[in-house]
Amino acid sequence: MFDTLSALSTEENDGEATVEIYSETPRRDRMIAENRDGAAWDTWWPELGAGDMERITGLRRSDFSTEKDCEDFIVACIQWWNSHSETEKIAVWKEYRE
Repeated sequence: MFDTLSALSTEENDGEATVEIYSETPRRDRMIAENRDGAAWDTWWPELGAGDMERITGLRRSDFSTEKDCEDFIVACIQWWNSHSETEKIAVWKEYRE
């Protein structure tokens, strides 16, 4: 009954997700993305510590100004992340998440 489907935004659904994407695992399905909070890999990235970002990006905090809590380093890491395609981001997330 695909001809009865229509798009529904989160606003029309009281702020709740209307699209959910699940990953099959040997034990159970696990949601990895939805249209309210976004993809798991995009919420994972800003939660990483500076040490993890150094390990993943190859950038070094010592190469950046230490003023403003290493803001230049953090901005460079965000730019590094945003320069990758969704497929590349997923691959990094899969490789480095705990």
